[in-house]
Amino acid sequence: MALYYDAGMLILYIWCWTIAVDARPQSIPLAVEVYVISDYSHTKGLQMLSLNPIEYVETYMYKVSLDLKQLQPPVQVALVGYNTTSQENAEYISFTKAGYLDADGTVLKLRQYAGNSTSVQQSDLVILLTESRIVDVSANVPAPEMLGIAPFEGICSTYSVAVVRDMAGWYSGVHSTVHEMGHLSEAATCLRYAASKTAIGVYPQRIPSSTLEKHRRHGKPSNHDVGKAF
Repeated sequence: MALYYDAGMLILYIWCWTIAVDARPQSIPLAVEVYVISDYSHTKGLQMLSLNPIEYVETYMYKVSLDLKQLQPPVQVALVGYNTTSQENAEYISFTKAGYLDADGTVLKLRQYAGNSTSVQQSDLVILLTESRIVDVSANVPAPEMLGIAPFEGICSTYSVAVVRDMAGWYSGVHSTVHEMGHLSEAATCLRYAASKTAIGVYPQRIPSSTLEKHRRHGKPSNHDVGKAF
């Protein structure tokens, strides 16, 4: 099971075997388990600035958690995994002919990647950070540039993902990340893990409908609906 250490508002996990604890506290903070990937452009950007990738992402997600902590009930972010890549054409990336990142195509490939990766499957949400220009090729020409994209079913869906543009070193994608994490349908409830501050253990708790949703979308979502930050 997972031991949770609450470093401010960002929960860090340490996986280990332990004995279950029966006592359950009355008030347990909600938590969303996030796996972050830096694509080639983002990884290279961090390297050029001589930044420690994991330290940067920990700070990045801490900034995200500051916004989510203001919600009622407050939501904490648990960074359960992080990965960089030296492959420009990674299997979870889709490029346009012009060399830009294809928003919809990348979401599709990223979901397929999440479904085939055991480590990624342990998370509620996979976030891909990129420095590349993200464009919506399904829109009218010229394709508009985007700051981020995520399916509207958000963290409630199977293999849920988000793609966000972040200029390495500047934390420019923080607000877009919060926005994309907010795409929950009105009827959705999710089973999430929550950490006890008074006892060792991890207990399930449901996130109320649209807890994270700051930009509510009316209507029933479909598998093809996506939220886009411009």
